[in-house]
Amino acid sequence: MRKIKYICSLLWLLTIAACQQDEGIIEQRMSGFQLSLSDELSVKARKAPGELKPNFKEFMVRIIKQDNGHEIYNDYFQETIIAAPAGTFDLTASYGDNPVLGLDVPYFIGSTTAEIAPGMTEPVEVTIPCKVGNALVSFKFDNNARFEKFFSAYAVKVQNGNYSIKVTHENPDQSVYFPAGSSISLRFEGTLKENGKEVSWDIVSDQIPTVFDAAQHVKLTLTVAPVEEGAILTVEKVEVMKATMTETIPLEWLPTPKLKGFDGNGGSLVKYIETDDAISAAIHYSAAMPLQDMQFTINFEDPNYSSLNGDYLLSAMTDEQKDAFASAGVTLPTIGASTNQCLDFTNLTPKLTTKGSGEQTNNVVILKIKANNRWSADNGQPYFIQTNRPEFSVSVYPRNIWTKEFTVNALSASQVTAGKFDKISSDFSYQYSTDGNNWTDIPSDRRQTGLTPDKTYYVRGVYRNKLVSSNVSLVTYPQIALVNGDMEAWHKTETREGTWPIRQWVPRYYPYASGDSDPWWATNMEKAVIWSTAPIEATTTPNCSYVTDAHGGSKAAEVRTSGHGAGYATTNAGSASVTYPKGFFAGSLFLGTYAWNDGEVKAEGRSYVSRPTALSFWYKYTPYNTDAFKVVMTLKSGETTLATATYIPTPYSTADGSYQHYQLPLIYMEDASVADLKPTTLCISFISTYVETIERDTHFGIGRTINLADFSQNSGKKECHYGSQLKIDDISLVYDK
Repeated sequence: MRKIKYICSLLWLLTIAACQQDEGIIEQRMSGFQLSLSDELSVKARKAPGELKPNFKEFMVRIIKQDNGHEIYNDYFQETIIAAPAGTFDLTASYGDNPVLGLDVPYFIGSTTAEIAPGMTEPVEVTIPCKVGNALVSFKFDNNARFEKFFSAYAVKVQNGNYSIKVTHENPDQSVYFPAGSSISLRFEGTLKENGKEVSWDIVSDQIPTVFDAAQHVKLTLTVAPVEEGAILTVEKVEVMKATMTETIPLEWLPTPKLKGFDGNGGSLVKYIETDDAISAAIHYSAAMPLQDMQFTINFEDPNYSSLNGDYLLSAMTDEQKDAFASAGVTLPTIGASTNQCLDFTNLTPKLTTKGSGEQTNNVVILKIKANNRWSADNGQPYFIQTNRPEFSVSVYPRNIWTKEFTVNALSASQVTAGKFDKISSDFSYQYSTDGNNWTDIPSDRRQTGLTPDKTYYVRGVYRNKLVSSNVSLVTYPQIALVNGDMEAWHKTETREGTWPIRQWVPRYYPYASGDSDPWWATNMEKAVIWSTAPIEATTTPNCSYVTDAHGGSKAAEVRTSGHGAGYATTNAGSASVTYPKGFFAGSLFLGTYAWNDGEVKAEGRSYVSRPTALSFWYKYTPYNTDAFKVVMTLKSGETTLATATYIPTPYSTADGSYQHYQLPLIYMEDASVADLKPTTLCISFISTYVETIERDTHFGIGRTINLADFSQNSGKKECHYGSQLKIDDISLVYDK
C-alpha cells in the first residue's frame, strides 16, 4: 500500500510543479514533514520498564491540507521525510479500531496543526502528541479465597448498548475498553457451589461515571460477604483515574519474555563441585509485565533430590509440592509479582552430591515462562546443574612408615584439588589393601598396625563412605638384623714385627670373619698397635679384641681406654713412666670401616634402609677409677639426621659382676623438613669412656697387665697402658612397630 501512496504523491507533486510553471512560479525544491509521535503524558509503563515505549510503527498517520482538503499522506507512521507543498496542514495519528467493547484493546489518537511556509526547502519537524482515546474499566476480586468459597465460577459482565463482554475470575487482569461518551452497565454473575444456582447482582456506585470520558479508567475492587442465605456482593473501592498510553500498551506490542540464564546472560550450565559453598544458580527472566505462569520439568540425577522430578505448572502446584521445593532450597517465583524474579537453585547447590561412587550427576531443569500474554519458548529452555566429584589425594610420609605399621597423613587443604576442604575432612576416613582390590578400614587415629615387614600395601581416602581417592602404595620397612650382632665372628692375626734384637709379636683382632668382603663392624684397634721407633709391648697391644667372657655364645667384644698408640709410648712399658698425650684415646666398636695410614681413615655408618625403634645390647663394664661408657646411635638420610640416641650411665667405680642389659630407644625427629626422607645410613658406636679429654692416672694406668684371648705368645699376657674396659655382646635392633 505504501508503494502506491508514494507513486500518487509523486504524480501529485509533478502536477503542482506544472501548474506553478504555468503561473510563472518555478520551485526547484519542495519541503515536507519530519514526523515523530509521543505519549501525551510521559510516565512509566504499568509495572513495566521505563524504557518501554508505544510501538509507533503501528500507528496510522493522516496529513490533510486545510485549504483544499487534499490528503497528501494516509499510511503507517514512518521516520522518513514526507514531502508536502507550502500551506497549513492537519496531522492526525491513531492506533486501534475503538470498538464498542473489547478486552485489552486500547484506542490511541493524537492530532496537531503544522505549516510549511512558501519557499521552504528544509523539512519541518512535527511531533504529534498521542493519548488514550477510549475509556476502560478493570476489576479486582478482593480475597479470592472468599469468592471461591461461595462460587464455582464467577465473572463481571460489561454491557454497552447491545454488546456485552465478560471478565472472568481466571483472567482478572484484563481491562474492558469502550468508546468515550459511552454509558455502560456492570453486573456480577456467579454459580453457587452449594446448589449450582446461577446468581447475579448489578454493580452500582455513585462514584462510577454515568458517561465515560476519553482516557478515563475506573478500577473496581469487589468483595463478597456471607449472609443468611449465601453471600452478597459489595463494591469495596472505586478508583477513577486518567489512563496513559504507556500504561495501556497492548500486550502484543511487548516482546516475548526472555530467560536470562544462570549467569544473568544466556548461560545454561552451572558446574558445581560437591562440597563447594553455594554458587549462583538462578534462572532469571525479563518481561515487561509480571509473571503470569511458569511451566517447568525437573529431571535430577542426584539421588537425594530425584523425588522432585516431574512436570509442574506453577499456577497449579499444591502447597505440599511448593514446600518440598522450599525444603530442598529452591526458591519459586510468585505469579503476578515483580518482573524481577527468578527460579533460584542457589541454596540447593551446596546440598548436591554425585551418584554412586562419584559419578557426575546432570540435574536438568526445562523451563518456560508466561508473561506479556505469551510463553517464552515453544518447548522450554533446558538448564543444567552439573555436579562433579571432589578430587583429593592421600599420602603417607616415609617417617610414618615402620616395619609393622604405618600412619596415614591427616588430610590437608593442599591435598584437596577440587571441593571444599573443611567439608571433605569432616566426613573422611582411610582404607588399606594388600592387593589394591579388597579394602579394609583404617582406625580413626589413621594408624594401621599388625602388618608384615617388607610388604607392599595400598592406601586410599574415602569421603562420606563412597567417594575414594586414587591409591598410593607403600612398602613397610624390612626388619634388618645386625650382621655379627652376637659378636661371635672374629678373626685374629699374629705378626712378628721389628728387627733383632727388638722384635715383638703383634696380635690384631677384627670383628668379622676372615675373608668377609663386606664387614659391618670395625674398631680403632689399629691406632693402638702402631709403633714408630721400636715394637715394645705397649705399642704392640691392641685396645680392642674379643673376650671369652661372653653373655651368649663364646665371644664378646671388649674395648678399652688406651694410654698408648698412634706411634707414641714409653720405651719400656713395664718400668718407664714417659707417655704421650697424643696416644691417649677411647676404644670404640662401631658400624663402619677403619684403617691407619699415617693417621686414622675412619668412615662411620652402614648402608641401611629401615626404621628400628631401639638398640638392645648386653654390657659388662669395669671402670678405671670412676668412669662411664657411652653408646651413640644415629639414623641418617644422606647427611640429614632422622633419629638419634645416646646412653651414658651414671659414672661408677665398681666393676660389674655380670652382664647388664640395656635397651636404648631411638628418638625420631618431628621436624616437617624430614618427613619425606628415607633412611640411608645407620651409625652405632660403643665407646669405652664418656670423657672427651683423657688424662694419665685419672683415666688409665701405665704398665698394666692384660690377658688377650687366644694370643699364643707369652701365655697371652701383655703389659700396656689402659683404663676402663667395656665388654659388649648380643647387640640387636628392636622393631616394636
